[in-house]
Formats: sequence, C-alpha cells, structure tokens
Amino acid sequence: MDKQISNEYSPDYVSPPGDTLQDVIDALGMSQAELARRMGTSPEVINRIIKAENPITENTAMSLQRTVGVPGSFWLNRQSRYDMYLAQEVETVRLKENLKWLKRFPVNEMVTRGWLKRRSSKVDQMKELLEFFGVASPDVWRIYYGQLEAAFRKPKPRKWSLEALVAWLRKGELEAQRIVCQKYNQQAFRTRVYDLRRLTVKPLKNVYQEIVSGCALCGVVVVIVEELPKAGVSGATRWLAPKKALVQLSTRYKTEDQFWFTFFHEAAHVLEKGAKRSIILDGDDCGKKNGDSAANEFAANLLIPKKHLTRFLRNVTPPYISERAVRKFARELAIHPGIVVGRLQRMKAIPYTHFKKLRRNVELN
Repeated sequence: MDKQISNEYSPDYVSPPGDTLQDVIDALGMSQAELARRMGTSPEVINRIIKAENPITENTAMSLQRTVGVPGSFWLNRQSRYDMYLAQEVETVRLKENLKWLKRFPVNEMVTRGWLKRRSSKVDQMKELLEFFGVASPDVWRIYYGQLEAAFRKPKPRKWSLEALVAWLRKGELEAQRIVCQKYNQQAFRTRVYDLRRLTVKPLKNVYQEIVSGCALCGVVVVIVEELPKAGVSGATRWLAPKKALVQLSTRYKTEDQFWFTFFHEAAHVLEKGAKRSIILDGDDCGKKNGDSAANEFAANLLIPKKHLTRFLRNVTPPYISERAVRKFARELAIHPGIVVGRLQRMKAIPYTHFKKLRRNVELN
C-alpha cells in the first residue's frame, strides 16, 4: 500500500489521491468495478478519480470511509494537499514570468536589515517579498501600490525608486501594527505636540519611547524607519484608519535638529483640518508641496518662534555669531543649541561649517 496513506507529505512532489486509492483497493483485492458497486456509483466515476480527472469530494470521502475503511478526513486532507501542490506549481510558473519585477526592489538591503529572509531561489524570494507587502502577486502589487506613483512628484530617475519608497512605507505600516494606539483626538494631539518640545534638550534615544507612547495616547503612531537607498523621503504622514494616523520618519539627515523639525512638520499635517488624504510625503526628492509651507512654518515657529529669532538676530552680527550667544539663546528657549545652529545655517546666517559639534547626531540605541 502507498506510504502516503499514513499522511506523509512531500513538498517536492505530491501524487494524486487517486494513486493512493488504487493502492488501497489493490491491497484489499478489490477492483474498481466492485468499489463502484459498493459505493453505488459508476466505474467511470471511480476511474476518473483514480486518474486524477475528478477530485474526491466530501460525499465521496464519506463513502470511501464506509467501503474501504480509511477515514473520510484522510481522503479530504489528501485531496487538499494535492490541490495545494497543483496551485503552487501554477503559481511558480506565473512567478517565473515576473522575475523582472523582483529586480526592481532593493532586496539585498531589505534582507540585511532583517525585513526579509534570504531565500535560495528567486521564486521563493519573490514569495517572501509578496508576503512582506501582503499582496497575492506582482500584478496585484502594481494595481494596489502602483497607483501611488501619481501622487508623488517624480525627481530625476537616478535618485528615486517607487519600489524603494513603497517598501519603506510598507515597513512603517508593519511597525505601526505593533503599537497599541487610542482613537485620534485632535485637541489632545495638539497639546501633546507642544508638550513634546521640551524633550528636544535630551538625546533622542532617551526620549524616543516617550514620544511614541505619548502620541499613541492621542491616536497617532510614530515610527522611525531608516531610509532605503533611492527612497528619497524624510517623512510621511497618512491615515491608517479614520481614527488612527501614522507619522513615519526616516532620520535621513542624521541630526537631531532635522529630526525634530521633520517630526513637527509631519505633526502639522496630522493637525490640518480635512487633511486626511491617503498619504503626504516630505523630502527633497518626492511628494507634492501642497501644504508644506504651512507645515514648515508650524515646525519652525514651534521650535524657535519668529519674534524671538528676530530679536536674537537684531542683537548679533551674522555671520559673526558666537557659540556663547547660540547657547544662551537656546537656554532662553529651552531647546537644544543644535536646533538653533541648524536654523541659522539653513537661513545662511552662519556658514554650515560653524558650530557643527553642537548639532547632535541621531542615535536610537
């Protein structure tokens, strides 16, 4: 009798359940015609099952249980495994026809970061990538994610990759699923955003969890996902549900003053009335600029109010601003001096070479 009858299953090849049925009736000394008479059906039906032209149905499985003494559940499991094997064979052929799609993704980088497992074959690697995105096939990916391309401002092709950007966004979604979040409360989040400004004086690694937990209480998930090459994004805001927002940051610019500016910039997008568009991207290389001026102004003024900056610049002589003056101004504002340096450099009040040591690098570990 076929060893398959003991429910053994080989992923490399699965014979049709009809093979096992033939082995069973041979062992019993029963012909196909006799089995058909005992089951109350025609020999043609039994022959088609044995030749894998017809499947074993629930009714057939129960009839086989009574006539040959093998449980109906065994026959149904046997048929199910065989059907799955055939489906996998068809899928493998289809995926082989789409291997060019796999090449468009930074798979090696995603494996290095632990986003994907390394698979031995390209087809298995493609399956791993599809599971990462939570879609059934490359064609479905193109329909589900490809439409996002119209929402982005394309930069020079050599600097930007839709696939890298979407992979970065997807990783943010997966990280967000791990964070328990309350329903969004705009007033509570606005209050929380202003309160978080006080944390700018501390190293980010010491306060990051407080940022995450505090925002989650207001219905906003905050995640940091290191930027993928050619993603060209510093931050993104989107609504995962009507009452759940996601702020995703990339730490693209590596310094804490840039992190805080980007965080408050994205927070402004969340707070915008009626701004529940599917996604808002920010970065030099992608994203529409609608609303960015207001978000930039919100972030800039929250960190360093315009009236205080104007007064400070009135009492100094750019670019001959001393480090002592910068530190004193930062203390008055209760922010880290690196934030002051970053602002002064961007507005060209001092050269980018000045006070670089005051701009603290982002470290999360």
